[in-house]
Formats: sequence, structure tokens, C-alpha cells
Amino acid sequence: MKLNFCFLLNILLIYLYNVYGKITLIIRNNTESFSNLQEYINSYISAGHGEEIIVKFVDSYYQFSKLNTFSVNIFSYNINVTLSGNDEGTTVFDYNNAKTGSINFVLYKNIVKFENIIFENYHPYDQSKIYVLGSVVEYDDFQLIVNNCTFRNNDYELIQLWSECKEKTQDTPQYLFTNCNFYNNNKKILHTVHHLQLDSKTKYEDKHKCAKVKYINCNFNNNRGLIYSKYFLHEFENCYISNLYEYFDNEDGKNFVLLHTKTKEEYISFKNTTFENINVDSLFPLINSEGLTLKIEGSNFRNCFTNYNCLFNIKNSHNTIEVTNTNFTNSGTIFCGDTSEVKISNSNFDNIVSKSTIPAISRSKNTNIIIEGTTFSNFSLIGKLFEEESNYNFTNVKFKDIKSNGKAFLLFLHNNITINNVEIENASCVGDSGDTSFIIFDTGESEKSLNINNLNLKNSLSNGPFIKIKGFSSKVTIKNSNINNVRSYGSVIENTSIKAYIEMTNFTFYNNVNNYKYECGIIHFQNDLDILIEDSTFYDNHSKSNGGAICLDNISHMNIKLISNEFKNNRATNGGAIYLANGINTNEKNEEKIYIERNIFHYNIAENFGGAIYSEYDKLYETKAKNNEIIMNKAGIMGGGVYTPKFINKNMFKLNSDWKLSNNTVSSEINDYTTMPSYIVLETDMAIENNEISVISGNYIPLNFELYDEYNNIITDVTKYYSDIALKLNLELEPISTESNSYEIDNKNSNNIFSLLNNKCTFIKGRCEFKFFIIRAVPRTYYLKVDIENKLYHEEINFKFNNIKINILPCSDNQIKMYDQKGFLYCENPICDSSCPTNSTAVCFPSNKELVNDINLNQCVCLNGWEGSNCDVKVFIDYSKISKKSKSSNPQNDKSNILVSDQLSDTSSWMDEMYRNYNKKIHSLNSLFCKSIYIYLVFLLTLFIIIIVYASNDDDNIQQSKHGNWYYKCKLERSNFGLNILYLILLILFLNIGRSISKYRCIYTYIRYITYSMYFSIISGPLISIFISSIFDTLPLEGIYVNTFFNSLCFIVTFVLLSWNKIYYICKKQGDDSTLYFIYKNHDLCSIHNSTYCGCKLKNMSKDELLINIDKYIEIYKICSDFFEQFRNN
Repeated sequence: MKLNFCFLLNILLIYLYNVYGKITLIIRNNTESFSNLQEYINSYISAGHGEEIIVKFVDSYYQFSKLNTFSVNIFSYNINVTLSGNDEGTTVFDYNNAKTGSINFVLYKNIVKFENIIFENYHPYDQSKIYVLGSVVEYDDFQLIVNNCTFRNNDYELIQLWSECKEKTQDTPQYLFTNCNFYNNNKKILHTVHHLQLDSKTKYEDKHKCAKVKYINCNFNNNRGLIYSKYFLHEFENCYISNLYEYFDNEDGKNFVLLHTKTKEEYISFKNTTFENINVDSLFPLINSEGLTLKIEGSNFRNCFTNYNCLFNIKNSHNTIEVTNTNFTNSGTIFCGDTSEVKISNSNFDNIVSKSTIPAISRSKNTNIIIEGTTFSNFSLIGKLFEEESNYNFTNVKFKDIKSNGKAFLLFLHNNITINNVEIENASCVGDSGDTSFIIFDTGESEKSLNINNLNLKNSLSNGPFIKIKGFSSKVTIKNSNINNVRSYGSVIENTSIKAYIEMTNFTFYNNVNNYKYECGIIHFQNDLDILIEDSTFYDNHSKSNGGAICLDNISHMNIKLISNEFKNNRATNGGAIYLANGINTNEKNEEKIYIERNIFHYNIAENFGGAIYSEYDKLYETKAKNNEIIMNKAGIMGGGVYTPKFINKNMFKLNSDWKLSNNTVSSEINDYTTMPSYIVLETDMAIENNEISVISGNYIPLNFELYDEYNNIITDVTKYYSDIALKLNLELEPISTESNSYEIDNKNSNNIFSLLNNKCTFIKGRCEFKFFIIRAVPRTYYLKVDIENKLYHEEINFKFNNIKINILPCSDNQIKMYDQKGFLYCENPICDSSCPTNSTAVCFPSNKELVNDINLNQCVCLNGWEGSNCDVKVFIDYSKISKKSKSSNPQNDKSNILVSDQLSDTSSWMDEMYRNYNKKIHSLNSLFCKSIYIYLVFLLTLFIIIIVYASNDDDNIQQSKHGNWYYKCKLERSNFGLNILYLILLILFLNIGRSISKYRCIYTYIRYITYSMYFSIISGPLISIFISSIFDTLPLEGIYVNTFFNSLCFIVTFVLLSWNKIYYICKKQGDDSTLYFIYKNHDLCSIHNSTYCGCKLKNMSKDELLINIDKYIEIYKICSDFFEQFRNN
């Protein structure tokens, strides 16, 4: 009855199909149509009625093990076929692990669809290559759709897709799985083969044109092996994949988990897909491919691990891996293999924990890896992030909350690296001390470059250098970057490359710390260097070693440019801002280019030396500097501004106007630049002549030694750092014979002939003072030997003084010979009562010459110039011994009057020239006379002013002469030297005038005598006065005697020269003869008087005419002697 009903129903469906173009076949369990499913469906297809056949499985359960045929092969050419379960999606195809029930389609220009069906318990035992679903195609003009189906609890391969398509005719996927679930399947789900004979000209993209599988909204959970693929393209979209396990593929003899590819040219993509809770406990990755193009977009990976230590193993691929907008959380290593290019963009890697040394993200070698807009956060690794032997390019990348316990978080080897717009925050490298870094860049044996731009590194720490660069040759560029608050056990940036080019521009580096005292610098460079640091700022950095900002050491060659940088508030042990150590194997012939321009060093601090700069580099003298400032820096020991231990001509730049050094201090004292102690000089108040000192045995020898640096600055040493430099004085004997061994023998026994007391001292503020050094010795000649007790300074410090010969003298007459306990002679001054002012006005004389120095027996005797019981009364010089004539005579004033009168009379020598122009000549002579009067008045006024000035001075002028007597020294004597010089000038002036006037006619004869007197006045006047004031300054009485003698002599000689002829002519009663007082050269030589101006023999002129002319000249002289004179034009 049921069969008849189904028959009638199918007749009705056929009728509807003929009317509407499609037919629906109802299949129920345990019916004949179900048992003969293949024949039943193919009969309708072969009939060719309509365009679509819908096979509807309306029951909820179908037992496929009861089918009459081993498999269901459907040949659906040009007809669309749909196999659909009930509308509730609960239809189950249960295979009961039997051999029957495989459904196979041969497709051509049609659509085959499975929907709302659950496939379970499929296991055709003892069979191979028998699948739940299978399809064979030769073209791409079809579509196989599996919608809302579930494949669960199957123990055999589920789906095979076989294609022999050669040409693409459509863009839609040929195979489409939507809303499907794959649960608890123990063997691979898809076996996809694109069987195609390809020639060498076939392009890679053409191989997948007609073999595309797309999975949309599908779930894969607890499966073993998902896909086997050969030249197929697989796309996952909005899928969920979890709990995948290894599957061994008998056909290929290989194990795989998610995807296994047969060829080197495969393609798979995941879009908006979630991978979660995958833990493959076998040594296989999720994807194992010999060549694959992989694209991951908008997906999530959570808790995904494999014992292979890699999720995707793609080898020998010339294709690319692209990861976009994807999140990786708590997962293992993502990539491994040798892919040509990996591009990761706008993705996040979070909460990645690895206890393996295997890289956390990529193990791919020789790969070009590009990472953009990606964040790496909450990492805890033992190994590194990426495989080192690949090329990396980072752009807009963030590293946050990173913890690395390995050698490096980012290790780059043998490749060029680009880092652009990268932010690193809260990164911790806690590996082995001194051997862990965040970034290690190793160039290997070639030259490689590390380009960093817009790096923002902050709040991080490292147990070694944070950024370490090494290898043969590196080119490092850091621009527009910021590094702050980094704590490292070593330098923050270290470059130990054999050759290095380093460029830092617009670089801000602040608040960083190097906690390792054996690794210098916050930034550390060495070896062969070519450095440019420009427009950068270094402040608030602290190195517990040397170089608060930059340290350069082990330099073999260096070109460096420091341009427009600021170093502020940096701190180090030595070199608060910059430390330059000594070079190694530097070649003197190699010229190095060192430019330091427009740099500012402010407020840097060195705990020991060099507040701003410390240098031992022997090429720094080649520096070309301009407009640099070193101000307000501090050092704990020496060199508040700059410091070099020694060799400033090599190790330090020239401190000229290109360097502004000021207010650099050591313990608040200015100390702009210095070196270590360089030499010692001897400074003493003792009289040393020809390097020889004579001293009485037992007397103090005050010797002071001063310690200087190479800049000739005294080592003030306010911190007492050099207090261990101690000097010890010793004596060596002068050779007593010319034989070489005599000196040695004598010195061996030298301790028996002298004893030294207080012969050791240390330097305090640069001075070593032997205030109480005493030699007790046998009187003879010794040599002073100065030794530095600290051997460390023997070769560093030189003595800049000659050997000192010391003559030990016997005791003086006023001293007492004494002997110490060792029997060494010393001389002691006698001691008198305390009322005896031996330190000022008295002397104590001994009562005995040897062994006894009794205060009660010694005598107190006043010094010269003192008297009284306590020698406190001054004894003044008795000037009464000087005659009144000597006291009142003032020949200098007399001579002054004579000079004035002579000067007025000198105008007579001009009369012969003014005779023709009388009025003009008279006016000129009168002016000369007035000038002479004015000069004399000015001279008197000057004397008056000097008297007033010195009279207002209240200084005490009581002084003691060399003889001990006291005298009053007039204050006016202080101007003696100046007045004598003025007096000397006037005399020389008058002498020249007299000599010129003597050549004229009709002049007075006494003009010549005045000229002669000038010679003697110059010698016995001002020159003698200057000599007396310098020699007899403290011998006033003797000075008066000498001065009186020469003044008197000068006066007498002048008087004789000016008066002898007048007295002579008066005695001869020829005093009124005017011709005797004139020199008129128009005469013949008189044989009687042996003269041309006696007037006896006139030439062409009578004596009367001569007298008339003389009278006229006398009249002129009278007119010139008037102070005022008026003349008329006529």
C-alpha cells in the first residue's frame, strides 16, 4: 500500500516537473527507492525531464549500510541535482562503518547541492579511495555546494574532489561549503586533486583557475587531517577551527594536520577565521607545504601550539605569506621554512609565552619579512622573536610588555634591517648578565645596514646592551628617534663592529642608565669609526662607568662630526658627557677628520675626572672646533670642564676661542681644564744663588714644592685625591775625590754624618711645604735629593728644578754648638728673658759657645737705632753735625734761576735774522720771552700741587736707616724721581738751544759759557740725584753729604763759567767796552788776542760802525726783555 502511495506521489511530481521545470523526489528510509537510490535518481536524470531534480530525504534517519549498491554514482549532465535532508536539518546518513553508501557525482554544466544532511560513522573497512562524497569533472562550468551539512564521527576519508579542468570559464568557486560542521573525524576530510598536464609556460596563477574550494561559516572541531591538495585553491571565510590532530596519509605516506600539499605551488587563505585550542602533540605543523601562497586576514589564533614548534611550515616557496588584521594570542611559533616573503600588517601578537629557544613568530630563513602596523605585547620568551637569517622591515610597529630571557629578542644576522616608526615600551631582557639584548644586529663578514627612523624606546631594561651592533662592517642610521628611561647592564647602544659608519640626527636620548661599571658609556662605539651626530640632545643620562652620554674606546681610526648637539645633566665616573679612551694601533700618518661645532655641554657631572669631556685619545689634537660651550659642569676630583691625564698636545683639542669654558668646578672651586700632575717646581723664600743654599746646621730650611699640570695650573686638589703623593728629602754627599768609587763609599756611610728632621710631606692644595725641615750634619757640601714615595708617580711626574747644592755651615759667632742624642751637631740661638724683644729690636748674645744655653746667663743687647731697658726707644739721626751752610744751600734753585735768565737771554742769537724785518722779529722774540715765563710759572704751579697732595697724606714717615737709627723721611721726596727726570729734560732742551744760538752773530759771549755749564749740570745735577735716591735710600745722612758735595761743585763751576770774564775785564778796567761781551764773526784773527771777536781787526767795517751796530742790538735786547711791547706798522 505504501509503495503504491509513493508511486502515485512520484507521478504527481513528474507532472509538476513538466509544468514548472523541476522535480522533487521524496526518499524515505527502508523503502525501495532508498535501497535502489542510484538507479532511482539516475532514471530521472536519464529521462531528461526538466532542469533540476530535488532529492528530498524527509526522514530524520537513513541507514546507508542497507543500500543495494556499493556506491551511489550519479551522472548529472546538464541537470541540477539537490540532495536535501529535512527542513529541521536533522537528517542523518548513518553508514554504520559499512562498505556501502559512497555518493559520487560526475558533473558537467550543472549544480549539485547537498544540504541539511548529517554524515556519520563512515568507515568502509578494507577499502581504499572510497569517500562519502566524490566528484569528477573535466571542466569548470559546474558547482558543487555543500550547505548546512555535518560530518561527524567518521573514521575514513570523507570527500574527494577530482578535476581535470584546463580552462577557466567562471569566477565563482567550483566547490562551496557553507554552514557546515566537521566534528570528530579521524581521517582527512578533503582530498582535492587537480589533474593537469602543465608545460613550462603555464603561469602559476593559471593552475588554480578552475579548481577553487571555498568554506564559509564552517566549523572544524576535533578532526585529524583536514585537506590534501594538489593544484587547488582553498579559501576559508568566517570559519572556526579547533582541536586538530595529526593524520597519516596512506596515499602519500606522510603525516599532516590541517593541510598537506602535493606540489610547490598551492594557495590557501583564511578570512575572519578563528583558530582556537589547537595543541598538536606530534611533530607536525598545522600546514606542511613544499610551496604555498598563504593569506590570513581578519582572523584570530588563540591557544594554538604544535610540538613541531611551528604552525605553518612552508618551504622552498617563491610565493608570499600575507597576514592582515589578525590576532595571535597565547600561541606558538607562527611560521617556519624558507618563504620568499612574509608580510604582516595591522595585526596583534599578544600573550605569547615560550619556554623554548625557538623563535616565537617566525623560523623562516632567507626570507624578506615586512611588518607594518602591528603590535607585539605581553611576550615572555627564552628565545628570540624571529629567525635571525632573514631580511626585516618594521614600519609602525609596537613592542609592549616584552620579557626576554634569551640572548636577544630581535636578532638580525647577515641582512639589512629597516626600523621605521617603531615604539618599544616596558621591554625587559633578563638573560645572562652582560649577554642579553633587545636587538642584536650582526653583519657577519660583510657590510650591512641598520636604518632606524622615528624609534620611540622607553621604560625598558636589559641585562646587557639594549641595542648591540657587531660584525665586520656596519652602517647604522638613527634619525628622529627618542630613547628614554632605559636601564641596562651595559651600554644602551653598543657598536663593536670592526668598521662602523654611524649617523645620529635629531636624536633625543635622556634619563637612561648604564648600571655596569665595566662597560663604558650609555652609547658605546669602538674600532674603526666614521660618526656623525647632529642636532641631537643627550640629558639626564647616568653611566656607572665612563661616558655619561657617549664612550669611544679601542679606536683604531676615527672620523667624527659632532654638530649642534646638547649634552646636559649627564653623569658618569669619568667624562660626564663624553669619554674618549686611548686609541689602539693608531697610525700617525693617517689624518683624521674631527669636527666639533656648536655643541653645548652644561651641568654634566663626573664623579672623578672630566665633568664634560675626558680624553686619552691621541688624535684629538686634530679637532677643528667652532662655537662650543662647556659651562657649569662638575667633577669630583679634577677637570670640572675637560680633563686629559697627559699629553695635551695630542690627547686634547686646543682650548682657544672656539671653546667657551667657564664656571666649571671641582668642589665649588673653578677648575675648567686640567691634567694629572705633570711636574713639581721648587718655591722657597730662601736665597738660592747658582742652585746653592748655605745654611747653618740645625737651622730651619723652609722649602716649598708646588705641583702643576700640563696646562701650568697648580693642582689645587681640594678633594685630596693626590694626597698620596708624598715627597721625601734626602742628602747625597758631594764627591770627595775624582775616583768613581769614592762617591759610593762616602754615600754608604752618609747616615753617620747627617741627620734629617721633618723631611717628609704630602701635597695639600698643590703645595708640599717643608716649614720645619732641619739638617743636622757635619759642615760640608751636600746635594739635596727629592724622591716621590709613591712609585706609581715616578714616571709620571717630573722635577722642574736643578739639583740643589746645600752648604752646611758651622755655627755663627752668636750661636751655641749643641749635639743631639746621636751626636749630630746643630746650632742653637741663645735664649733670653721674655722681656727681651729679640724678634724686633734686640738680640740675645750667648754666655757660652758650646752646650749651654742658659736664659739667665745670656745677654739682651739692643739693635742699632734702639735703646732703653726694653729696647723700645728709637734713636734718631743727629743732623746737627751738618753745617748750616750745607743745610741752607740749594744750588738747584740757584741753577734754576740761572737757567731762566739764560733762557731769556738766548733770544739774542736770533737778532741777525730779524734785522730786516724789525717789527716782526721783535714780536717773535717777545713771544718767546712770554713763553719762557709761562713755562716757568707752570713749573712752579706743578711743584705747588705736588706739595699740597703729599702734605695731605697722613702716612707715618718715620723710617729706620741701614745703621739702625731712625729718621723722618719727607713725603715730598716721593716725587724726586719724576722731578729729576723733568729737570733732566729741561737741561737737555736748554743745551740744544744754546748750541744752536752759538752759531749766530752778535750774541753775548756768556751764551757759550751757559752751554758749557749745561754739560756739567746734567752730570752733577739730575743724574747724580737719581743715583743718590736709589743707592742711599736708607742712608739719609750719607745721601745728604754726597748730594751737598755735588750740588756745591755744580754751583761753583757754573759761577766760575758765568763770571770769570766779567771780573777779568773789570780788573783790566775794560768793563764798559761792549765789544768784549759780543761775538761778532766779521773779524780777522787777532794775533794779540788769538780771537776773531776781540774787535781789533775789523773786516770791511770800522770799529765805530761795529759799536753802533752793537748798540742797536743792545736796544733790541732791552725791548725783548720787556714783558709787553707795542709796535707800529711804520
